[in-house]
Amino acid sequence: MSHVGYLLDYSRFEIGISERRAAWLVAFVDKLESDGWLVMARRFQEFHGRLGFAAQVLPWLRPLLAPGYAWMAAVGRGSTLKTPELVAAVCTFIRQKFVEGLRKTPCSQGEIDLGEVFRTDAKCEDGRLVLGGWMTHNGAISSEAPWFSLEVWPHQAP
Repeated sequence: MSHVGYLLDYSRFEIGISERRAAWLVAFVDKLESDGWLVMARRFQEFHGRLGFAAQVLPWLRPLLAPGYAWMAAVGRGSTLKTPELVAAVCTFIRQKFVEGLRKTPCSQGEIDLGEVFRTDAKCEDGRLVLGGWMTHNGAISSEAPWFSLEVWPHQAP
């Protein structure tokens, strides 16, 4: 049963987006790629809005929306621009997942709150960025928890 673009499959206890909505999203990315990733910002905003709609029932999609939101916040709606490489890569990945049929999710598996799993922080100085954190899952004490630290220099990420 499809309702306003959402799919409710009572027999399999699944929720997702309709085949038609998934096909529209795939076709948009196909056109975007064939146009050399050049797009009018307002058209991309429409596409991204539909992804946000789909993300209401497809949790795997939610973190992939961030690059698009960041790009749209930086450009004017009336401009026509080449899509940034990260946004293009994310669009390609999403298209692949929809083509593979990943447009539904089981309702029987609720999200499990793991609590705090990681604590992270970053430090930025002239010519250096440091990322670090530790795993706090299962109530680990910070001083005893596994940790990581990574320095990024300008030659690694110009």
